[in-house]
Amino acid sequence: MKILNSIITTTLLSTVLYSAPISQEDGFSGFIAVGVSSMRYESNMLAGTSFDDEIISKNINSINNNPKSGTSTQPTFNFNVKYTFAEAKAEVYIGTLLEDVLTFDSTAILGIRKDFTNVGILSAGLLSSVMPTRTWSDPYATNGYRQVKDMSSKGMFLKWEGVMESNFNVELRSRKFKIDGGDKSGLGSPYIGELTNYLNPYQLNNTLNREGDLLQLITAYRFNLDQKNLFKVALRLSDYDLDGSAMKYKRVGLKLDYAYIGRKWDFITVLGLYKDLYDNNNPLYNKKADANNLGLAFTALYKNPFDISKDLSLTTSIGFYDSNSDIDFYDSRITMLNLGILYKF
Repeated sequence: MKILNSIITTTLLSTVLYSAPISQEDGFSGFIAVGVSSMRYESNMLAGTSFDDEIISKNINSINNNPKSGTSTQPTFNFNVKYTFAEAKAEVYIGTLLEDVLTFDSTAILGIRKDFTNVGILSAGLLSSVMPTRTWSDPYATNGYRQVKDMSSKGMFLKWEGVMESNFNVELRSRKFKIDGGDKSGLGSPYIGELTNYLNPYQLNNTLNREGDLLQLITAYRFNLDQKNLFKVALRLSDYDLDGSAMKYKRVGLKLDYAYIGRKWDFITVLGLYKDLYDNNNPLYNKKADANNLGLAFTALYKNPFDISKDLSLTTSIGFYDSNSDIDFYDSRITMLNLGILYKF
């Protein structure tokens, strides 16, 4: 489960809207974005999406297989709606974020923001999966059939924007991941491959279980180069405290956002670099699944097409993500093209 944050129109959301000051007028505001995405996916851990029940083949004949591949075309829907209480300098909002492109983890967010003048804007809220990710109950099973199961998550967040009137933001997130019916990793043995530690199925399940907790610390600084050019640097520290001892890992990540805000066009480029450091050896391979991850995305928004409305934009995004693990079975790669429409109100 590797991440590339904000690859479609949510890039604009995180760069512009979430850093916006509290409105001085009461009422509703926000955006709605709809579109369609075409993706090519390589993974041994993903089964499919809520729209495509199965992207990747059910069957593998060895735990040393290279990643299976598949393609998917599916609708996309993102939104952020907020209501402002101008006198109280506060707003409540609900929206969506694409938290994890490699597991299609679309997350709903419900929160409240309040401006404390010289201190900054403080916000808090809840996180929950919009639609579960399709995964395998036991992704390593080589006995002819891997059963599709849903993975979902719930959590909460705290955020401090514009710390002490600066361009510095800090956020803390906590989430819990669950697999429908429980994670069965290791229970489908025997496995065909280089099994160097001969553990029984229940011992394997204790080491390979993917359920558990995620704690993230995200710090970011925004540079307003001028009225048209914005640049943001973010450092992400993540602790995946999963139930399986071989699945626990730390992630250190650097994310760079650049946005050009023009009269007719907006352009957003995102670069993500992440390093995964696992706590323990994987018993199926007798080594750690440490990984290097690279993500790159570009989004263009064409405003007021055909002079219909100044609040309407056509959007297109292309994205690439590659995760190179020390264990080849966990390698992942995705390429994506998205076309859509965004309406701000």
